[in-house]
Amino acid sequence: LSILPVTQVVQHPIDGRTIFTDASSKTCRAVIVWQEEGMWHQVTHTEPGRLVQYLEAKAVTLALMRWPTEPLNVVTDSLFVYKLLVASPYALDSTTEVAGMLLNALQLRNAAVFPIHVTSHSNLPGLLTEGNRYADQIAQALTALTLNDSSAPACTRAITLHHLLHCRARGLVRLTGISRSEARDIVAACPHCSG
Repeated sequence: LSILPVTQVVQHPIDGRTIFTDASSKTCRAVIVWQEEGMWHQVTHTEPGRLVQYLEAKAVTLALMRWPTEPLNVVTDSLFVYKLLVASPYALDSTTEVAGMLLNALQLRNAAVFPIHVTSHSNLPGLLTEGNRYADQIAQALTALTLNDSSAPACTRAITLHHLLHCRARGLVRLTGISRSEARDIVAACPHCSG
């Protein structure tokens, strides 16, 4: 596969939409959020069993592919993904899955993109920190909802948590308070973990 130059990546802010991306290995979720007319909007993508670096790249890819003809400022807290985006176009070697995914998304774009790296969990004021914090909350939300849903029986919460995290029996016991034998049964019934 030949590597085509990616000229859409620019080194200065663009007059256009600002998209915040994040990912969570706990929820196996890639997230993009943006503000439109004062309201936050979001798109999530869940892919169990993926490493967080893949999910971070997937979130950026979702943003790039959603608005292929619009100039974008894309904010990520993944230094790994940021460095891939701002590196020489030839550094995006399509033989690795993550770089290939980013390269493909960039090549399908007709508009410029300005990647921005922010430090995760920063307390600095401003839209970049606010947007990154909101993306992080959305990425983590499912785990918090599952753990804090006192209306659901403990065993149901444990099954949902195991489906999300594929944690072992001991973790299910600690997180949900179910018995050891119930936790072992949940793990044994999982085709991903028992195979």
